Amino acid sequence: MTKSARKYADDFLASIKEKVERERDERQRLIREKVINTPKETRQKLLDLIRSGKTLGEAGKECGLEFDVYCQILTDNIENTKYLRMEAI
Repeated sequence: MTKSARKYADDFLASIKEKVERERDERQRLIREKVINTPKETRQKLLDLIRSGKTLGEAGKECGLEFDVYCQILTDNIENTKYLRMEAI
């Protein structure tokens, strides 16, 4: 492969990567915006339904939320607590 062909290929791949990253960032921004605009009561209802045994899909559908939105709400509400186990594993 010649130098110019290699440069063209590298530039082409870089432009595709940039476009994909830009689209991903825009999608994440839109999802975040929808989560913020979802009333707190709806977000709480989603979590309560999941705790009561509903699947994520059932709870999301019952709350009238899009897949990406209810997944982001769940992700935002997962807390990771570190603690020392009482018994060794």
